[in-house]
Amino acid sequence: GLMFLYQQVLTYFNVSSSSGSHPIIPILIDSDDPTIKLRILFLAVLIAPITEEVFFRGFFHNYLRSFLNPFSAIIINGIFFAAIHPQGPVGIFPLTIIGCILAFAREWRDNLYTPILIHMCVNGVTTFAILELFSK
Repeated sequence: GLMFLYQQVLTYFNVSSSSGSHPIIPILIDSDDPTIKLRILFLAVLIAPITEEVFFRGFFHNYLRSFLNPFSAIIINGIFFAAIHPQGPVGIFPLTIIGCILAFAREWRDNLYTPILIHMCVNGVTTFAILELFSK
């Protein structure tokens, strides 16, 4: 229901949801080279989650927590996480939610392993779904 409402808001503001794809997706879909697909999978499922979590839920979350309560730190962390991704206005809401969930996991478990694992799962499921749905 929430995503339907979000789609209605995008439509109201004349924003095409197709404009929110990550720039690596066409390469992933159009490539016939399995090594390119494996490299993208490696980057999406291993490298990006580790590096993003170390920065956002490690350094940045600790910085925010030095002067904010947990709720405020989680929300700001989620917004900044969404803002650095290349999906544009279409991705802001869903990526903010994902960023908040990852920041909550960081706060709740008091470690980086949990948000890294969640991030790996999100990216893995998303990447495999794109490969399954759109690849030749």
